[in-house]
Amino acid sequence: MANPAKAGDAKLRGYSAVNRAKPVEPPNHTCGEQMKNMIAVWKGDTARHRVAVIALISAVACSSPSAASKQLIPPGDWPNEPAGFRTLTDVDWSTLTPGGGWDNNTGARNAAIIADAAAPFSPPSVFQITFPQGFAGGGEPVKFWYDAPSGEHPKELYVAFWLKISNPWQGHSSGVNKVMFLDTGSSTNALLIVVWGSSAPYHLRYEAELDATGQPTYWLNQNASNPEFTLGTWHRVEVYLKYGTSGTSGDGILKSWLDGTLVMNYSNMNYPYDGFGEMQYAPVWGGVGDTKSETDYFWIDHTHISRP
Repeated sequence: MANPAKAGDAKLRGYSAVNRAKPVEPPNHTCGEQMKNMIAVWKGDTARHRVAVIALISAVACSSPSAASKQLIPPGDWPNEPAGFRTLTDVDWSTLTPGGGWDNNTGARNAAIIADAAAPFSPPSVFQITFPQGFAGGGEPVKFWYDAPSGEHPKELYVAFWLKISNPWQGHSSGVNKVMFLDTGSSTNALLIVVWGSSAPYHLRYEAELDATGQPTYWLNQNASNPEFTLGTWHRVEVYLKYGTSGTSGDGILKSWLDGTLVMNYSNMNYPYDGFGEMQYAPVWGGVGDTKSETDYFWIDHTHISRP
């Protein structure tokens, strides 16, 4: 299933891109028209050059200085990516079929590419996942995955993406709102990224389904700091994983950051098999039981995966 990995692009060069366009609103141009014109200026650049200016664009186009101060983020693509890592995949979600190792088995069912000019990393396109009203707990509305290239099951991995959850959001009664599976080897043993909570406040929490190590399923909480995962707001999620000396030596590493802040720091992990294999957006809602009484959404702006 795996295809050659997509090559990474150049690193962000700070805020210098701001000087490349001088947006002056022409007479009679609507906010939407002005936004479209300014985004086009950066169309030829890599998405990473736009990370520090998209909110400023939004603020100028729509005359909303408060928007600029709220959305502007520090320079840097993926600030906690280890030095020297090479890109396995870097997807801007301008299409549901990005190739380069990505595949899915749900097609456009509950999945779409939509425009969000305020997306923080690679606007205007974002990946929308729909949890329709009536959706039953225990299943995933979509399943999109990335397979590492043949022969590449790295034992050290960095995964990062931007995620926004709709506000309102109906949390599952179990508190389990899954986002991504990080599989080990070619097995179903996986580390799950979860936004935990049946109602606000929500927090990042990881579920370790690594029974091949001889351990039952267990949970990893935010043990370094405890920021809330707020609804209706873009958040950058980063995770760094490293196998230990062996699959049972208890010295593997897991670190995770939310919006650049370290929230998890574990150095006692056991990971089975021969390395990390498949990374899946398979956002199981629950838990079992429950039914969505409203239509809810995940939005993803960019996904980046790298290894030594």
